[in-house]
Amino acid sequence: MVQSSVKKSLYLKNKIFEFIDNNAKKIIYNITNKEFLELIDSYKTILLEKPSNIYDNFEKNYHQIKNSNYIFNIKDILLKYINNIKINDLHDFFNKYIINNNKVIIQIDPKK
Repeated sequence: MVQSSVKKSLYLKNKIFEFIDNNAKKIIYNITNKEFLELIDSYKTILLEKPSNIYDNFEKNYHQIKNSNYIFNIKDILLKYINNIKINDLHDFFNKYIINNNKVIIQIDPKK
């Protein structure tokens, strides 16, 4: 959902699609396997980080409860599968869920 009181929804929708067509495609399709593996390693580092304080730990668990997920070991699960992700999986995901996304776009432009 994109919302703005400054620009109309059609403008925002067009800017999103323009970004996908002009920038995101280039980024996704031009990433090298080496760069992709560096991104994976970087994310693994983040997943391996321990909460720095009790508040961070609370936040992590609170979101699981609030969203009714109750997956308190989500980082462990992600670490288990992250090494199986290949650059082609990124391309396939991008094509299926970003480029060829057939979701309905609803625009509501309030009259001023």
